[in-house]
Amino acid sequence: MRYLLLAVALMTLIPVTSPAQEVQVTKKNLVSVLSGYHEAPGEEYWRNLEPETTKTTLIDIATDTTVFTIARARALLALQYFADDESMAVVAERAVNDPVPYMRATAVEALSDMKGEKRVELLSKTLSDKELMVRLTAINSLKTIGTAEARSALENHNGVETDKSAREIIGKALSEMK
Repeated sequence: MRYLLLAVALMTLIPVTSPAQEVQVTKKNLVSVLSGYHEAPGEEYWRNLEPETTKTTLIDIATDTTVFTIARARALLALQYFADDESMAVVAERAVNDPVPYMRATAVEALSDMKGEKRVELLSKTLSDKELMVRLTAINSLKTIGTAEARSALENHNGVETDKSAREIIGKALSEMK
């Protein structure tokens, strides 16, 4: 309850119309905001915070295995609003190497929402994850992106996918991408 009150107090202190780069938030406060006790902040919230410090703190949270998984996952999703190579590299690394399948799936989701030429290539690597949940998230993400490169990645993976339901979902995704 204490963290919820702290998060609410923090959000009321951030002016809705303030320009970015004015408000700096500590790691402890960001963990509280990302904790899952309330709705995750959207793009407007992140744009009101000082970008470099906030991005660095989100990266720290996303990679700190002592932080609650939900806060780590929400930090990955928040990194999409910073749309730079460093953020994409961290999210891509979590998509492939995080020991928690939920975190890998969340990183895949975040990658699909990021802009960049490499995102389809990065998502393609996650199609071979050992966990079905991660592969299904990657399939859906590539379908949503819908480019010729995304389609090609799904077509190439369809022949090697070992799970019958995943192959069916790939087939459906490919038919919807035409």
